[in-house]
Amino acid sequence: MTRRFGRRWPWAAGCVLVVVLGQGFLLGQGVAVLAAKAAPVKSADQHFIVMMVPHHDGAIVMAELALTRAKRPEIRALAQQIKASQTAENAQMRRWYRQWFGTDVPAWTGWRSST
Repeated sequence: MTRRFGRRWPWAAGCVLVVVLGQGFLLGQGVAVLAAKAAPVKSADQHFIVMMVPHHDGAIVMAELALTRAKRPEIRALAQQIKASQTAENAQMRRWYRQWFGTDVPAWTGWRSST
């Protein structure tokens, strides 16, 4: 591998890092879009729950995929822990939201543009 890539190896690693960081930046942009489309919130607590529930929902879906497709038992074990913990956390946050704000957590409308 060293002979094939030679001096290009650090450059290739840098490109991978840029792509990964760029995806994180874009995800952050997506979260900002989600926040703008979510129902108006009056407090940081309310905003946290409105944003965290769909975040956990995504992690649960990914964990379910890992449970059915992962080859390594360590990944399947981690996926099971994520699914269990984030399902319980979502249920807790939904209970708190109803108790504190008198309504269910607003439904996520997805990444659709309003324009």
